[in-house]
Amino acid sequence: METLHAFEEVSALKKLREEYERQLKMLGVELCDLPDDCVTKLNECIHLKMVTKLHDCGINYLKEFYYTRKKEQIDQRLAMAKIQNDINDLEKQIEAETMELDQLQMFTTSVNKRLMSEAEMENNKVTLDKKIQDMLVRQKSFMIPEDVNIDELIRKIELLESRKKN
Repeated sequence: METLHAFEEVSALKKLREEYERQLKMLGVELCDLPDDCVTKLNECIHLKMVTKLHDCGINYLKEFYYTRKKEQIDQRLAMAKIQNDINDLEKQIEAETMELDQLQMFTTSVNKRLMSEAEMENNKVTLDKKIQDMLVRQKSFMIPEDVNIDELIRKIELLESRKKN
């Protein structure tokens, strides 16, 4: 399908070339008689027509081509501004996330400093168990006499403390 389309396009271009050569012969101009700078300018013109796909240089076509290009430029600028805005928003979000990450790392560092290892916990547990056992043994060996008045004892201690302050 594309080869057929390309063949038709080549045929149309050949016919157009033949027509242009016929018109030049009618005017008495041969392409080989043109100076090199004219041939260069013609080649540039052909190249521009090929790039722009603008084969008629009428003012209406040129204006349409100009406005189409201008619209494309404005659309590209708008897209670039939107992309730049998105990039700025993402950079701000990254900065906020980085700050939060730093805070969390500081928190985990401080928590890790305060945490005890399992060996320390086991050691503390053993030490506390020994102290509890010692206290229970002391409590069993300590006998409080029956005739001790605790209220009277507290009153005397408070009296002693008040004398020390004075």
